[in-house]
Amino acid sequence: MGCSCSASSAVNLSIERQCSMMFLRLTTQLATDEFGRARDMKKFIFGRKIIVQSVLIDVWILYMGENNQASEMPKNVFKEIFGCYVSAVVKYLSQWVRNMLVLSMKSLNLNLSENDIWDIFNDCKRYIDFEIELKMTQLRDIENLSDCVWKSLEERGALNPDGTTRVDYTVFRLLFIKCAEDSWGKKKFWKNICKIVWPYISMRLMRDQT
Repeated sequence: MGCSCSASSAVNLSIERQCSMMFLRLTTQLATDEFGRARDMKKFIFGRKIIVQSVLIDVWILYMGENNQASEMPKNVFKEIFGCYVSAVVKYLSQWVRNMLVLSMKSLNLNLSENDIWDIFNDCKRYIDFEIELKMTQLRDIENLSDCVWKSLEERGALNPDGTTRVDYTVFRLLFIKCAEDSWGKKKFWKNICKIVWPYISMRLMRDQT
């Protein structure tokens, strides 16, 4: 029995490590400006959707199998997946903020040079870092966040014959990232970052006009 339990734990650990690597791959790619080099936000957003879909399909197959698209994902499996996602977000949040700010400033066509953009970023970096640290504190409350996301997925889940819902392949693939980002307030967080940066952009533009 001891050997069997040990082997099972090793398999579970291997799966969790693979899941972590998948989400690290996802957040790494989203934290780069790979889709923003042409200063095209639409292209960036489209590229983001492709990456997200690809990774979530791989995660589903890893835990649920390739031919189990109608199956219900157990809550304990979801919690492990969500933990991997949060760990990856915490690791790359600072890089994501930096690159998204740079991409956004480039896409606004404000006639800011590369040096201007980095000067603006460096001028308000300490305030940005403070906002990031606050968000990371919230992200570390994984238990509460995972319960919120699970509830959101269940509410939008596939309907069972008995009237209950289940988190199946389609629900997971299409809604996991959205519900996860909603749980930690990604949109509000980004608005707060923009509120920090915009006065510095305005000052730089006014200075250049004088």
